[in-house]
Amino acid sequence: IRALQVSPGGFACLMSGDWGRVGDLLRRTGALDYAMHVARAQAHEAKAALQLLAPSDAREELSALADFAVQRCR
Repeated sequence: IRALQVSPGGFACLMSGDWGRVGDLLRRTGALDYAMHVARAQAHEAKAALQLLAPSDAREELSALADFAVQRCR
């Protein structure tokens, strides 16, 4: 969506099926960096919300899952 917002012709590129061009478009428009920024912010918010719960193994696992979801994208 970010690539579509900031790049004229972005939709045609995405629909072309040329994944090399699509990857270039995502990098060129900053869409990948933007997505990573949003993912990190949401993981941070999720972990903050978990602090409202009593300490438990489940809380720790959910916190680790939030970290993993962001780290796996690197």
